[in-house]
Amino acid sequence: MSQRKQGESLHANKKNLQNSKITIEVHSSELKQEELRQKELNYLRGVIALWSKQLNEKVNVKKNVQLSAIEYKNSFADNENEIPIDDVADMGELHIHAVKMHYQFGAAPKPTENVCECVQNNDGKVVLLGEPGSGKSVALLKIAIEYAKRALNDPNSLIPLLVPLGTYKGDRTVEDFLEAFLGALGKDYLKRNCAKRIIKIFDALNETDNQKYQDVIAYIKKQNRFIVSCRILDYEESFSGINNLATIEILPLDPIRIKEAVNTDLWKKLGGNEYVISAWKKITDKLKN
Repeated sequence: MSQRKQGESLHANKKNLQNSKITIEVHSSELKQEELRQKELNYLRGVIALWSKQLNEKVNVKKNVQLSAIEYKNSFADNENEIPIDDVADMGELHIHAVKMHYQFGAAPKPTENVCECVQNNDGKVVLLGEPGSGKSVALLKIAIEYAKRALNDPNSLIPLLVPLGTYKGDRTVEDFLEAFLGALGKDYLKRNCAKRIIKIFDALNETDNQKYQDVIAYIKKQNRFIVSCRILDYEESFSGINNLATIEILPLDPIRIKEAVNTDLWKKLGGNEYVISAWKKITDKLKN
């Protein structure tokens, strides 16, 4: 065989080896993706079952109704504004401190009839505020379950990680603490590139250990997206300075929602009747117009 043919043969063999190597690498990558997706599916099925059970066990009538809320959004206006009391007085029971906190950024309060939809529509950075027993934990469970169901059917959807901050004792880093809730995903999931698909949902910031509060705040601020709940009186503008931060404040139940939340006998004992509902509708219709 001539040197030229030998060279061509060696070149062809080398090319075949390279192609074989690429094929093996692609196949290996596909297997890893399949393995990772299976872990995600196992995790999602597990948390849907767990969170659904926790939701059912909640002794809170508010789990049966759509909660209303007021949304504020940081838009960082150039000039701070005085609070136009006439503009907010007709919007129901607002907490003045919350109006002050956000109106300075030029963001007018926006009412919403469904707090869960409002939080999910903001798919970025959200603070959920409410009084004790207002339904914050119930809302977060519903939101987390909805995210999980979506991700179960769509491999590109966000994967929820629901974390009760009241159980963090500061004996490890915040990220190590979060890893305990990853279940089937495995402890190294947060360190992978695909972890960008995680949406971290932190329940009860106000229950965080005082000595570790600032560590938790600093960690949350670094996240690309998060949802965190807190009692109104314990919230101290911890996330001020974050652009496009949505702060959503759960409102007390109105008569219509109270009727939906309780059984008929209890509704009557509370003095509820069709006159109350009719009067409330007239008031709200007048405010809307």
